[in-house]
Amino acid sequence: TKLTHTHHALLVPNGIGSGAAAGACPFRTGTAKTVTLEALWRKLMAETDGDLLKAKKTAPKKQLEKKDEKKAEKKGARTAAWEPKPFRVRPRLCATESSIAGLPDRQENELTAIKAIYEDAVKEIPLEKGVSVDGSDRSEHPDGEEGVQDKAPEGPEPSTPVRRYRVSLSASSGGGQDSAASGGPTVELQVSYGRLYPIETPGLLIHKVDGLPKAAWEQLKHKVTQEVESQAGQECIYQVCHEIAEILRQNHDPSADI
Repeated sequence: TKLTHTHHALLVPNGIGSGAAAGACPFRTGTAKTVTLEALWRKLMAETDGDLLKAKKTAPKKQLEKKDEKKAEKKGARTAAWEPKPFRVRPRLCATESSIAGLPDRQENELTAIKAIYEDAVKEIPLEKGVSVDGSDRSEHPDGEEGVQDKAPEGPEPSTPVRRYRVSLSASSGGGQDSAASGGPTVELQVSYGRLYPIETPGLLIHKVDGLPKAAWEQLKHKVTQEVESQAGQECIYQVCHEIAEILRQNHDPSADI
């Protein structure tokens, strides 16, 4: 390509003659060093190629960072979008022909099985004076609490409390398919029952719910209530734990924890 007089004049500000060949026309810098137009062109092209290569290398990293930010925002929005109120199932006496003679052994056997399955997730809670079998403090009534019954059921008072404990449940609880996984939604189940359990249904409190979608929370409450009612007169706490853990597993997305 021929170099026009104008281009030549721009590259040779020091009055170098324009009669020289375009490809060999010297360009005098502020030092004694001279650079030909061909060398200058190669230098510009090399710098341009370097910038393009750098941009290609940084683009995937920026895209990954944006993807991580969106994932974190999505996860935060999912967990912070709503906070469910504690859900309580109050005890009631069942119509049954079961004898009360072997109730202590039945209670102990069920708790032993629950501890064997859920291990360190089970923590016993000391019985406190003034706390009823349903786990509620008669002197305090937490605001905004959900329950199968807003008030204590009519009829005889619940039997004397003999045991209280809590089970921290997650998608990995109970040795299911996700037993090796971590993260996911979590729920705490607080259990209280009197000396007549299981002739008398247990008092249950489900709270500290984290990461569970609203629809799944409604499903969980319905399932727990249904399980207690269907097992009335029989031990039901182990089965309640199983049903809760199963719903948590169904709503656990392992990819969201990566």
